[in-house]
This record gives sequence, structure tokens and C-alpha cells, in this order.
Amino acid sequence: MSAVTIQPNDNVAAIIELAGGVPELAVIQGNQLLLNGIDQSVLETAQATYNADRETYQLEPLRAERERFISERIAQLVESRYPVYRLQMFNAIYTHAIRHGLDNRADYIETLLTWVSSATSVALTAKAALIGAPTVDGIMLVDVNLDSLAATDPQVTLEAALGISD
Repeated sequence: MSAVTIQPNDNVAAIIELAGGVPELAVIQGNQLLLNGIDQSVLETAQATYNADRETYQLEPLRAERERFISERIAQLVESRYPVYRLQMFNAIYTHAIRHGLDNRADYIETLLTWVSSATSVALTAKAALIGAPTVDGIMLVDVNLDSLAATDPQVTLEAALGISD
């Protein structure tokens, strides 16, 4: 069994992979990564490779994970208020309104489209902040305020949209 000292925020899976090991044969005890079936020199070389390029092995995966987490939270907020099937219905009604000159109906639905676009913008802003975050702590500080996004929900309904006949 080989062992190396790890830091609290290390991407242990990356070190194991660099060593050619498998997670099922790894154990973490305190600040030690213990890996069965891998020579000590191989594990030390893997850790040295990891430490020499933390951007690739630690920060990039953490940014991607954090972006996915934030984007999923935003998507869950939108979907909790407007499930995909309902958004599809709004899209059909909006397209129909545009084609048939029902400007007031289209304008009403457009408030929802604008809100969904703003939710997308929030996710993209968070992504840009993550790209610019040079440390683990900086990456973990990137977050979004879902309360402010929720507060701007136009609360558009299908019934109201269809009730607008211009």
C-alpha cells in the first residue's frame, strides 16, 4: 500500500487516476491518501504531476462542477414555476400570436421569455466569474441569488395569455 499527504481541497480522484489506480482501492485517513496496488514511487509521481498542474487537475474540474451546480439550481427554479411542457405551450401560443398580429398577447408572453432569458444571463454571469476565479476559495464563493431571480418572475399563466384577444 502506498500513501501520500493530501490537502483538504485536493481532487483525490485525479491523483488516483494519474497513478493508474481505482477509487475502490483508495482510502483516506486524515490527510493521507492510501492506495492499494500502486507502488509508492508511482503514487508520488502522480501527486507531483497533479501539484505541477493544479489548474488542469483541480481548478478546471471544480469550476465545471460549480457551474453545473449553479446552472441546475437556476434551471430547477425556472422549471418549478414553468415546467418544460408549459414553456412549450407558451412558445406555441407566442408563435401563433406573432403570426396573427396579436401583439398584446405576444407582449404578455414576452415577459416570461424575458425572465427566462434573465435566468440564462445569471447562469452565464456566474460562469464568467468562475472562469476568472483563480483559487478553490474563489471558485466556491461564486454563487447566485435565486431569491432576487424568483422575485422578478412575471407569473404569466396560460389562461391569462389565451384570455388576451387584443
